[in-house]
Amino acid sequence: MDQKHYVVVKLKELAHELDRVPMISDFQAIFPRIPVSLLFGTWDNALRAAGLVTEEKEELKKKDPFPPIDDPEKIREVIQSKEMRNVVRLNHAEKIMVIGDMHLPFVNQNALSMVYAFAYKEQPDVIVQVGDLFDQYSASKFARSLNVYTPKAEDELAHQMAVEFWEKLAELVPNAKRFQLMGNHDARILKRIVEKFPEGEHLIEQAMRQRMTFNGVHTIHDPTEELFINGILFTHGHYSKLGAHRDYNQCNVVCGHSHRGGVNYRSYNGETFWELNAGFIGDPYSKALSYRPQRIHNWTTGIGLIDEYGPRFISF
Repeated sequence: MDQKHYVVVKLKELAHELDRVPMISDFQAIFPRIPVSLLFGTWDNALRAAGLVTEEKEELKKKDPFPPIDDPEKIREVIQSKEMRNVVRLNHAEKIMVIGDMHLPFVNQNALSMVYAFAYKEQPDVIVQVGDLFDQYSASKFARSLNVYTPKAEDELAHQMAVEFWEKLAELVPNAKRFQLMGNHDARILKRIVEKFPEGEHLIEQAMRQRMTFNGVHTIHDPTEELFINGILFTHGHYSKLGAHRDYNQCNVVCGHSHRGGVNYRSYNGETFWELNAGFIGDPYSKALSYRPQRIHNWTTGIGLIDEYGPRFISF
């Protein structure tokens, strides 16, 4: 296969896996030796060759993702209009603890212990896990080892750990409201089924709802659905750049997905908007998360917290 054609094929597969147009860092993390710039000249040219950049998207790129709004009241209207999409709205949570990507069963056990200790000490009003609770390594579309777990063993172990995770938090923080979001890894099995057996989609959806439902936890089963708490949008996320979800939604946002925790602020017309990424507590050296080109990485282990002093990322 011609190398340029190979890149085009892999770009389309990667876009399908990520549910978005891939960035060059996404591609190079999996194919570090392929000289995309030499083959296509620019990354945008490679995306065009794969049919991932349309004229409409090109026009959108030229626009400010945070368009100017002169009237502060208009900003509030925009935020309120987006709140109409929510599943649950809480307005009086004083302290919110946010747990990022866990990738069960490939979790960092030391980090998980820190999560429990922190939850017990802080006694948050709300606990949110922002998705990628499960890794679904066996359902990955990319090259994977068969010497880790069988699909059945991985699924059973991950589900057992998830049940124990929520039961432990209920024991440590009995008064907290608990929420579970869906991430792109959580939906991997459904994607594989739809690819091979679309007639069985409704059956797998039902099974996935059951395994993502936990006692005393409100699960948002649609990965495209948002949760709003105190006017803050909670989503798993799909952008890699910190602040991109805030700019897109034009409100305060909490997310995960990139495994890089932090807070980014942006002031506009006298108001300050922020994005909090909750990082992750997966094991970066596990086989399932070893798709990086080297062992050194820029992922950050920790959790997010929002209280009367605002949002912050707490690194472990």
